Amino acid sequence: MVVKCVYCRLAFFTSVMAVFLMGQALRVMVDYWLSIWVDRKYQLSTRIYVISYACFVGAAITFSLGRALMFTKAALWSARKMHSLMAERVLRSPQLFFDQVRKMYTYHFSRSTFRYFHNVPKQCTKAMSSAERAVLLKKMFFLC
Repeated sequence: MVVKCVYCRLAFFTSVMAVFLMGQALRVMVDYWLSIWVDRKYQLSTRIYVISYACFVGAAITFSLGRALMFTKAALWSARKMHSLMAERVLRSPQLFFDQVRKMYTYHFSRSTFRYFHNVPKQCTKAMSSAERAVLLKKMFFLC
């Protein structure tokens, strides 16, 4: 059972990364197709250029929305799991501990929980964005 969960998490992580990379590739493709259209690199009708551009934009929007939904789902899963573990550990702790440090513990627990749930999604989004840029710059470097 544990192995299955590990494989499921790995598959979900892999799919999230694939959606991140495909979304970024489609955003780059939208800009690239626009430069092709402006330069009239291929002798195509304007209708073909517009249809292709609209398809690329639609796909980029779809992948961006999918990326946001998958990231939100992953963040909620992680938050639910972490909250369950924290609540279980708090409930299993000895009563003497709460009698001695009740106010301090309650204050720090609520403050750190708020900080974690408030800052982690922002930091993860920044990290994923930086990782995407690094991968794209590396690919562009090797293409040039």
